[in-house]
Amino acid sequence: SFTDTSTGTITAWSWDFDGDGVEDSSERNPANIALGQTVGALGGNTIRLTVTGPGGSSYAEMLIVVARRAITCAISGPALVVPNVGVQTYTGAVSDLQGRAVSYTWRVTGTDSVPPNTLPLEVTGGPAAAVSSLPLDFAAFGPGTFVITLDAQTADGASCSATQTVTHNWRPLVCQMLTNPALPSPHYPSTTSYNFTVDTANLNLDGRAISSIRWAVNGTAQPAADDQPTFARQWLSPTTETIRYDIEVNNGDGTTSSCYEEVPVTVQSWPALTCDNLTGTFSPQPVTPDNPTRTYTYTAAVGGAAGRTVTYTWTVAGGTITSTNPRVNNPNATVQWNAAAGSFPPAPTDESI
Repeated sequence: SFTDTSTGTITAWSWDFDGDGVEDSSERNPANIALGQTVGALGGNTIRLTVTGPGGSSYAEMLIVVARRAITCAISGPALVVPNVGVQTYTGAVSDLQGRAVSYTWRVTGTDSVPPNTLPLEVTGGPAAAVSSLPLDFAAFGPGTFVITLDAQTADGASCSATQTVTHNWRPLVCQMLTNPALPSPHYPSTTSYNFTVDTANLNLDGRAISSIRWAVNGTAQPAADDQPTFARQWLSPTTETIRYDIEVNNGDGTTSSCYEEVPVTVQSWPALTCDNLTGTFSPQPVTPDNPTRTYTYTAAVGGAAGRTVTYTWTVAGGTITSTNPRVNNPNATVQWNAAAGSFPPAPTDESI
């Protein structure tokens, strides 16, 4: 848009936007002038306004440099396509068009192993306001790595290009093993049964079917567990084992994929129990008529239990155990000691006690 700021009495305006001496507009304040497109050119453009009035004509000039606005290309769509997902759509975007129409070309290159071998593929379009998306069925090309290229340009010569690499194949299998309950550390013999399970949720099946599951312990096959996702194991004595499964998956095209996972298990011997010491009062007072319920508590210190159930059986000479005996997982005993002479002598007749 251009604005006339001339002063005086003016009866006519003449605008020349491209410096060729030919009038391009006779409006006072012309708008929507597409410099570098409908008039003028890229680079320097001399703009001249000539005004005419009763006193004659006068003109003013200004230089406007027209630069080509760059455009930017981008492609969005999946970079990994597994064989059973069907048609995938790739979207092209061209930014900073500023109203310009765009012409474009999609190209797809790669190894085409499926007849009629249509690669390289080229799709053109435009001029248009935007780039049309590109639908692709990679099953028509077979497995491999492909490059999608988008080239775009405008009428004024702005251009851009974008590429995206696409892998069309099954994802590698990822074998992992779940253990329930978790293996303890240290691990001692017990009647606990541990379940080892194939982690199918993270196997990357992508819709494929499992053909076989084979379990082994220290390399020895466990046919009773064949094709079962879970294998149970129990250890009643110390041992060292490796639990392993091998899995095979049908790719649906005459090929298979496989992987395996191993978990080492070490079951160690229970540590020896040690009776370390007793704590309590070792100079106790016996029960007396004035305190017939006097008791003392004694505690046993035991090492090496390692989480096992411990039964404490107490023996007392010269006293009476008043707490439960034996006791399970309770190292304390309550003792009441007898009078030193078995009983107190009778009180003298001349005394009151």
